Amino acid sequence: METDPRKEFGQRVSRMRKYLNLTQQQLADKMNVTAKHISHVECGKANTSVGSLVALSEVFHCSLDYLIRGTGSDEIAVLQKIPCEVLEVLITGSEKEQALLDEFLKLYIKIIDEQ
Repeated sequence: METDPRKEFGQRVSRMRKYLNLTQQQLADKMNVTAKHISHVECGKANTSVGSLVALSEVFHCSLDYLIRGTGSDEIAVLQKIPCEVLEVLITGSEKEQALLDEFLKLYIKIIDEQ
């Protein structure tokens, strides 16, 4: 039985949205579309434009290849190891928060390297 590429795409969008703790409305707001459109995409009932694909890849910090085909998922494997709170700072944090996180990560790497 053949798989439906739109359903698989929708499932990836749903997984990434939930992983980032976004509601359909929040994702829709970031992409300038309706929550109903996000719902239809996630269910495999609607296609999305090239512009929306690019917006999704930016929101999810993943490649278009992963979004469309489910391949090239190295970025996703890395994202899945990062706590949601850290991702939130990386995505929406202020410059000060991002600078503090950067300092922390540099210190952490230094400590690990010294062990």
